[in-house]
Amino acid sequence: MRLELLSTDLLGNERLDAIISLKSQHWPYPRDSQVKWFARHVAVSDRHLLGWTDERLVGYLRIVSADGIQESKMIPLALVDTVCVDQAAQGKAFGVALMAAANRAIRGADRVGLLACAMRFVAFYQRCGWTSLSVSVEAASELADVLPAEGNALLVYDPTTRLSRAPLHVSVSDRTPMAHDLRCPSADAS
Repeated sequence: MRLELLSTDLLGNERLDAIISLKSQHWPYPRDSQVKWFARHVAVSDRHLLGWTDERLVGYLRIVSADGIQESKMIPLALVDTVCVDQAAQGKAFGVALMAAANRAIRGADRVGLLACAMRFVAFYQRCGWTSLSVSVEAASELADVLPAEGNALLVYDPTTRLSRAPLHVSVSDRTPMAHDLRCPSADAS
């Protein structure tokens, strides 16, 4: 698998189309809905990890930079979101390779990784070096889609063991919307 880690401004329309196509396998919304989601939720500061086999996108995740505060101490965070692997490629270790690359990116940026997932995925992330987070997390409202609290497990990748047992407050300082003009065909175009 060939991996790319790109900022939002370097994605381009071809990669965005591939991401939307892959995401649609797991979140089956119409293309225009996926485009609107990107426009509302993806920021210029976000990073995108793409895994390719030949010219086919088989894995994707997004990394959102955030700030954590614990006992008045600032902790730089990397929130992992939208992890998905092509359904035809599942069971071939692409997800593990994708998460290993995410872990390297988080470590390289000297951040602590944080993600929310459905309970059925906890064992997968634990195999990838993540652990259950045993502290309470209060996320800013603009992160509700990235760190949904209800019905999800919170996991952490903390190679430097910076987090303590104190409550963690998570916020973001810059959520400038992405600048790309996503090609979204009009529903009434003929």
